[in-house]
Amino acid sequence: MSCLPNFSKKLSSPSTLTLILLPLIFLALTFLLILPGNFHPHNLSSNCNSRPASSSLKPILTGTTKPDFRLLIGIITLPDRYERRHLLRTIYSLQTYNPATAHVDIRFVFCNLKTREQKVFIALEIMKFNDIIIMNCTENMDDGKTYKFLSGVPDLYRDHPYNYVMKADDDAYIRLDSLVESLKDKSRVDMYYGLMMPCDKENFFPFPQFMSGMGYILSWDLIEWMAQSDFRSDDTEGGPEDIWTGKLLNVNEKAKNRYDNAPRMYNYKGPSPSTCFRHEYVPDTIMVHQLKENSRWVETLDYFNVTSRPPSPSPLTYLLLLSLAMLVAFFIFYDKYIVAPTTLVDVSLATTDKTSITATSSPSNLTFVILSLAVVALVFITISPINSGFLTCSRPISASSDITVLTTHETPLSAVKPEFRMLLGIVTLPELYERRHLLRNIFALQTYDQTVAQIDIRYVFCNLTDDEQRVFVALEIMRYDDIIILNCKENMNDGKTYTFLSSLPELYGDQAYDFVMKGDDDSYIILDKLVESLRDKPREDMYYGLRVPCDTKNFFPFPPFMEGMGYVLSWDLIQWISTSDLARKDNIGFEDMWTGKWFDMAGKAKTRFDMSPRIYDYKGAADTNCFRHDFIPDSILVHRLKMDFEWVDTLKYFNVTSRLKPSKFYNIV
Repeated sequence: MSCLPNFSKKLSSPSTLTLILLPLIFLALTFLLILPGNFHPHNLSSNCNSRPASSSLKPILTGTTKPDFRLLIGIITLPDRYERRHLLRTIYSLQTYNPATAHVDIRFVFCNLKTREQKVFIALEIMKFNDIIIMNCTENMDDGKTYKFLSGVPDLYRDHPYNYVMKADDDAYIRLDSLVESLKDKSRVDMYYGLMMPCDKENFFPFPQFMSGMGYILSWDLIEWMAQSDFRSDDTEGGPEDIWTGKLLNVNEKAKNRYDNAPRMYNYKGPSPSTCFRHEYVPDTIMVHQLKENSRWVETLDYFNVTSRPPSPSPLTYLLLLSLAMLVAFFIFYDKYIVAPTTLVDVSLATTDKTSITATSSPSNLTFVILSLAVVALVFITISPINSGFLTCSRPISASSDITVLTTHETPLSAVKPEFRMLLGIVTLPELYERRHLLRNIFALQTYDQTVAQIDIRYVFCNLTDDEQRVFVALEIMRYDDIIILNCKENMNDGKTYTFLSSLPELYGDQAYDFVMKGDDDSYIILDKLVESLRDKPREDMYYGLRVPCDTKNFFPFPPFMEGMGYVLSWDLIQWISTSDLARKDNIGFEDMWTGKWFDMAGKAKTRFDMSPRIYDYKGAADTNCFRHDFIPDSILVHRLKMDFEWVDTLKYFNVTSRLKPSKFYNIV
């Protein structure tokens, strides 16, 4: 009798096909039942760092299904509230709702700009996000600003009208999924939706009914009616604007379909007594208002677990699970066709007892059960919310402020491998939210030859110390995935730069960079110039920046080092720093001077490139010297931009906002 199995016969048997297919079916069911939102073909090919081309605050619609309704949310704010707008953009970009039900566009609305800072910074916002409406009016409160917005909407969106328009305040937190669901069954005409006031006899009583200004919705026909009607100025100006909106509708017998959303829309309570419009949080909240201070935002976002979302599975996770399914099939095949045939000979010689044969073939069943359970375990380890971030696109931030190194994954290589890869680490502080958003806008609008370089930009600081940082930084990580939190206490000249540089091999050792740049958050870096200047530089023992001392008045006679505004090291020097006892034992001092000191003492970084005068300090009214001078066209980096007007001077010199296109939505002159 031959010991070789009849493969064709065994492969075609129903039991064999069942055992091979069951793991794959089991894996598919696991995804469909446990991770229905992630089981899409595009997720398998997407990368961890993929981002929308712009932060348009709306879902990506799949297919050509037309949503049930379209909603425009106009958030009334002020030009100078950059940080608040960035907070709201981040919050709403992380929310999800059913795109088959609604299409929601969010716009920030204010009057004409007055200062140079406003014109430059808001131009950057428009170029990056395209989500601002600037009305032709003077900033005011209760003098017609809301009416100006509502009556102007039809002209702005006549080609693409909405079903609803919402006016909202910038101190209101809106839960988009709850809002969308609550609007599904509402009338599309003559509709007025919000928190009905007055709701007691102590506030606004006996003023006729109106919807609280925290956020109310009007159907498109009412918006058109407001635009077409010729109201007297005292009907739209000189009074509490949202009360005046209700007054217009009441006097003209409009908005017969009214929807009071108490208690789902309400004011933040805090220590104040509860009322019909102010109370504790409720789970099915649509909107919370009067979040004036950051502490109130933190408390609200914490209640709704905004930063507790589990990280998204990376493509590697999907591939690993698929590989496991194939491994299960292989073990079954091996157990059935390699092990079993040999056993059959012994069985035929020893006994024909059916019980013995069944027991001998049981490893196949045992293998299937064990490996199937292994698949389940791995699914939960790698994807479930209790995981620690293994194989995911970003790690969830810890609930405590004592956070160790929190890393992000690098941008995957493009189809054409670049000549070099560089990590740009911008050393900053946790609470400098507005500065990080400014830098993100500036870098996002720059271009450079990506066949030459891949640049990953990360913002670097030490452990978080309070609840505001814990929540707001977590939002940034969830949205941008571009932050590294070092396991250290914030300091200047007490080892922070050393901690950053020495941590990198452990963080990125599996995908090492060619270069690492340490930059400051008050530096404007021109990426295309930087890339071109590095193209011909060696990949080893390389130290690049502005060499100082460059005169006998500053830092003299300290040995030469590269100024801390921004210097570049080759990866081998980064590896050396991470293992050097010299650097580890001597890292307390003027940090960037100490970096040069280590290299001098160890005989490292022999290949040095002084980029003067292309890297320099902002001059302003100060005297010119070898490291501070007027702007020059081929600049690589401008440093010491501490104040907003210094950023504006710099960005205007380099014509950063010159590509802003004219639009009916704004007029920046």
